[in-house]
Amino acid sequence: MADIFETAHCEVALGGDINNTVVKYDMTAGEIAVLQIIHGKDAVTSIEPSGTVRRSNRVEKARLTAIYGRAADRNGNSLLEKLYPGAAARIFQRLDELELSGSQFKPGLAPEGIDEADAAEQKAINEGSLLADGSVDEDAANGLDEPEADDQADDQADEPAAAPTTAPSAKSAPASVLS
Repeated sequence: MADIFETAHCEVALGGDINNTVVKYDMTAGEIAVLQIIHGKDAVTSIEPSGTVRRSNRVEKARLTAIYGRAADRNGNSLLEKLYPGAAARIFQRLDELELSGSQFKPGLAPEGIDEADAAEQKAINEGSLLADGSVDEDAANGLDEPEADDQADDQADEPAAAPTTAPSAKSAPASVLS
């Protein structure tokens, strides 16, 4: 039984290097996932959906193996097998399954399944303004780089002053003080 795979044209930053790119045409969603594993999650950009192609998962896996089967991690493990383990592996068929951000698509071409909040988060990550708690550092996002001392002063100014401590009451004072 043939499955339908979405295809797209895209630009791939080889090894994640944006100064060394190639344009690829009619890449299936499954192949884009392989390129992300090999070159980096953000290495595939300027994605432009181009249509669909019919083939079975086994045929698509065999095609990907013929092209990318020798790609391996540092330990020699097949990247393709890590992504699509086994002979009957399910290959990604739709672009929205890849968790791409809207910024990876050509402007105006992101499918409906792509969440723009993910694009904003990706932009914050790329700009170094995403904080550990998942919020965005507004100063960094707006290009303002305050020195660390200023940040601490701002934090202290935002906190209420500590209540003054009082002298111990007669009940808690030592017996020698009371006599």
